[in-house]
Amino acid sequence: MKYFHSAAAMAVKATLCASPLTHAQPIETISVIGASNPLQQRQLSSALTQIDRDEIEASGAISLAELLRGQPGISLSRSGARGAVTQIRMRGSEANHVLVMVDGVEINDLSDGGVDFAHLHLDNIASIEILRGPQSALWGNGAVAGVISITTLTADSPLSGGVSVAAGEANSLNVAASARGQQQQFHYAFNLSDYQSDGQNVSRQGDEKDGYKNRQFNTHLGWQATAASRINLRLRHVRASSDYDETDYMVTGLPQDSDHYTDIEQYQGKLDWRYTPKDSQWQQDLGLELNHNDNQNVANGTYTNANESEKLRLYWQGSYQYKNHSHVSVIAERTEEDFNQQDPAGFSDQSRSNDANSIGLDWLHQVNDNWSVSAGFRHDSNNFFDNAQSYQSGISYSSSPGNKLYISVGKAIKNPTFLELFGYFPGSFVGNPDLKPEQSVSMEVGAEIQLTEDWQLSGAWYSARLKDEISNSADFTSSINLADDSERQGVELEITGNWQQWQFSGAYSYLDSQQPDFSGELKPELRRARHSGHITARYRYASIPLSLYAKASYQGTQLDTNFLTFSRIRLPAYTLLDLTLNYELSPDWSLALRAENLLDHDHEDVLGFVGQQKQFWLSVDYQF
Repeated sequence: MKYFHSAAAMAVKATLCASPLTHAQPIETISVIGASNPLQQRQLSSALTQIDRDEIEASGAISLAELLRGQPGISLSRSGARGAVTQIRMRGSEANHVLVMVDGVEINDLSDGGVDFAHLHLDNIASIEILRGPQSALWGNGAVAGVISITTLTADSPLSGGVSVAAGEANSLNVAASARGQQQQFHYAFNLSDYQSDGQNVSRQGDEKDGYKNRQFNTHLGWQATAASRINLRLRHVRASSDYDETDYMVTGLPQDSDHYTDIEQYQGKLDWRYTPKDSQWQQDLGLELNHNDNQNVANGTYTNANESEKLRLYWQGSYQYKNHSHVSVIAERTEEDFNQQDPAGFSDQSRSNDANSIGLDWLHQVNDNWSVSAGFRHDSNNFFDNAQSYQSGISYSSSPGNKLYISVGKAIKNPTFLELFGYFPGSFVGNPDLKPEQSVSMEVGAEIQLTEDWQLSGAWYSARLKDEISNSADFTSSINLADDSERQGVELEITGNWQQWQFSGAYSYLDSQQPDFSGELKPELRRARHSGHITARYRYASIPLSLYAKASYQGTQLDTNFLTFSRIRLPAYTLLDLTLNYELSPDWSLALRAENLLDHDHEDVLGFVGQQKQFWLSVDYQF
């Protein structure tokens, strides 16, 4: 487990539970992140989970984190209730080893390399793809354990849209509106959501509530300029404010009531041109992406510190489809990263930058009706970090629809973050500019088995070794590359199926994730449960327009640190039950009643921070 900041900063800044219920996935399922071009799932040599809009609506969940509690290989840790800092660790990796994209644009914060999933809401999300395993050969720095790709709603008719209002306990309110349409060569989509809540008390000391606000805006504009040329513009803007409690480092080592909050602002954009000549096997993509993150912390009404980061990416991709379901692609890109940090006294002020040029190759070949092979390679040339190479290769065998065996190996890299390199605050965390990039080599063997027409079983075994892992120094004042390797291995099992009006989903994950201590002895890593799983059931009544969605999720015991004594604490296992009832008043109007943590089980993902308590929501939705 990595901690990038000083002890006070750590307070500022694992579970696999119930996944959205799905039918047994057909063989023609398409992945848009498994290769440089969309490919059939039978060709993919990595574990993939896909969630569509129907599953999102059925679950009634508000934030993406609630859906990710339930996906195989994912450990989720949230420092309290909704709005608190929320991290995802995939297959035992670190939180900044997962690359997250919205509409093809990376949203990872350059300061620590991670994503706070608290700020990702579901109102305008059309689909989610979760690709597990090393993906740096295709997606670059940071895709060590996998990629999460989020696609927002776009036009599918001349005019569509809707309005939804959800009200919950603790003066919670979520309002969302959208409008989408197509007019000849043009299409557009606008989505706006606003969330606010008084929250709950997340500290086990005192009774102060920690509130949260979140406002998001997305737009997607498209123009079919010619039969061969398509131009797209995507914009995303998020503003959020989250109350948090600081840690009592003098007496208990646990969070205590504090008048602290963090303001965040994010905006991302992408302008791309796709050129696909008629009767040609060539396709070219040219694009420009921007990812900007601002974070500002306020304590007792006084601004304490802030950081700002920005990544600009220019890329070109040329692809040649030399036969059906087979292609070769060349990818070239230029990235420019900038990071600024400041505080009122100027002690931590700094301005840093890194530029990189990359070139990659992606190859997919359909050998025959049953066999597919794939390979990828990428070289990154940095002006500050060490240059790095990534690769991935795999073989997939599909004997019949719904049945597949695959094996893959890959190497992925993660560059040091700006905070690891240059520190957070002089005298407490000074950073280490001599850090080397982390390198992970992984192997995976998986299978999909169509048990019956309605039931499918899938599973994967993986093993990964992380070299040059970046961790805190023994005195927690800097970062170092560990001399010994970290080891992660595990098993993921999923079963989905239908019986009459019922749909079922179940999953189990086993994880063995170990990191060397300063003596080289391997120790279990923090905030990662060894055992986790879920059971999900969905029922649609035949006689009335009523449906039920129920999810029971289990997270086993996991370890965390008490920062008063720096001793390891074992957090108890827990089970959460969520229930959603959806009633269709008409083809356009619907009502939903959702209960989160229905049994009100006391639980913690992070030591001392009380997890989301029982909360009821009532929502009304209108779609046109």
